[in-house]
Amino acid sequence: MGAGAQLSVTDKSRAARHPVNHPVIGEHRAMGDVHMHIVNISAQGFMIDGELPLGRGERVTIRLPVVGQIEAHVIWQ
Repeated sequence: MGAGAQLSVTDKSRAARHPVNHPVIGEHRAMGDVHMHIVNISAQGFMIDGELPLGRGERVTIRLPVVGQIEAHVIWQ
């Protein structure tokens, strides 16, 4: 594919993760709107429930309450 971000995997699992129950709609450049369900979040990222046809390095833009719009990159699935 080649259009994804160049990512290096680092161990950020020690960051405090906070459980949440928050549905969001992400915007993907090729797929358009993507429905996601965030189940936990930390300062370095978030985890969604379910499967999405996104590969490592792909990005989606989501809008979070208080935080606003952010661009997120898939690190692992």
